[in-house]
Amino acid sequence: MRVNVEGKWFGDSHVLGPIKFEVAATERVALTGPSGIGKSTLLRMIAGLDTTFDGEVSGAGRLAFVFQEPTLMPWRSARDNIVLASNVTADQADALLASVGLKEKARLYPTQLSLGQRRRVAIVRAFARKPDTLLMDEPFASLDLEAADSMRGLLSALLAEQPMRLILVTHDANEAATLADRVIKLDGNPAVIV
Repeated sequence: MRVNVEGKWFGDSHVLGPIKFEVAATERVALTGPSGIGKSTLLRMIAGLDTTFDGEVSGAGRLAFVFQEPTLMPWRSARDNIVLASNVTADQADALLASVGLKEKARLYPTQLSLGQRRRVAIVRAFARKPDTLLMDEPFASLDLEAADSMRGLLSALLAEQPMRLILVTHDANEAATLADRVIKLDGNPAVIV
């Protein structure tokens, strides 16, 4: 996958300068930098959710995105959130939920699940899509240290079973060191790779 951003503006504000990098098929990359520097903006550009920039992103293949907050459909069960978003069978969704310790929670709605459980559903939903590229925007930011460590271990195990390209936005240096093969740090005004 190749990222070649020449620039990104919000009105008159030049947010991102030239940013160029490549990510191999099963490489794991962490995007780090200060708050507000443009990491999430860059991730949304890679995902194709923001197309108003100069440059291009190519070779990402099939994408899955795990947002900062678990974006589950509140009117659907955990199982149905996976089935509807990834076109797997109910049995396959149940097997995925079982793989992250949620076998007994398949029929529950997101409001009946803890934040950590909702995050696990969001992650297995992304894996169910069998993406070439998994994009994650600070997916463990609002969890306590123990829960975040548990989720990082779970993500590592899932990636070992189903290798794919990972681009992870994080403020956590430990998370970047644990999950990534390479760290790309953004800084400056406009932000560039430093």
